Amino acid sequence: MEDLYETAFALILSAGNSKSNSMLAIKSSREGSFDEADTYLELAQGELVNAHQIQTNLIQKEARGEKH
Repeated sequence: MEDLYETAFALILSAGNSKSNSMLAIKSSREGSFDEADTYLELAQGELVNAHQIQTNLIQKEARGEKH
């Protein structure tokens, strides 16, 4: 069960980091710092991919009937 809590925390953390970086990208672009905004968007995309992979792994384990 401890592993499930760690996995859930990692998923929430990655999703939150993605949102934070997205918001920073919006702020940077409003200020005219488009290179900085691009950097934040790349970071956000990486975190989103990580969150998606974690979620996909959870779904696949569930589909295989593995216990958490």
